[in-house]
Amino acid sequence: MRIQRRLTVSSLITVLIASVAAIIAAILLFVVASQYNKVLTNYAFPQGDIGQAMADLADVRSATRGAIGYSDQSQIDQMVEIHDQAVEDLQAALPEIKKSIVAKAGEKDYNNIVATLDNYLEVDAKILKMGATTDAEQSKKAQDAAFDELAPAYATASEAFQGLMDDNIS
Repeated sequence: MRIQRRLTVSSLITVLIASVAAIIAAILLFVVASQYNKVLTNYAFPQGDIGQAMADLADVRSATRGAIGYSDQSQIDQMVEIHDQAVEDLQAALPEIKKSIVAKAGEKDYNNIVATLDNYLEVDAKILKMGATTDAEQSKKAQDAAFDELAPAYATASEAFQGLMDDNIS
């Protein structure tokens, strides 16, 4: 009889502990699920917007390099069209990024992004105007300027985006 009683008590204690653990797990699951939308809105989706803007910046750079590197006018014109669309996409992404900023550090990073992009796009426009031609000499000058001026401006703009992404994560 004593063994049966001990087994019954042990089983009841085990069931009780498992029930309490299940209730705690259900409460934690509910809390996590209720915060999920907030986390996506403030951290996941903005990171996607920043990443998309970074991809648009890379597209601008690639199109510029193509436009100043080709010698066929139809290819140059096609790359300029791609470039212009990428610039529009990049500029359209900025207001979406701004909406997602929730901290002072993010505001500082956003202002840094705007400043570095303005500088990049100014240099980019100058180089594109100079080198989007079939004139080999002008194209070579533009390629040299792209290496000397545009590459560092691109690196600075990319670092600015990365700074905002890092601040959002932290």
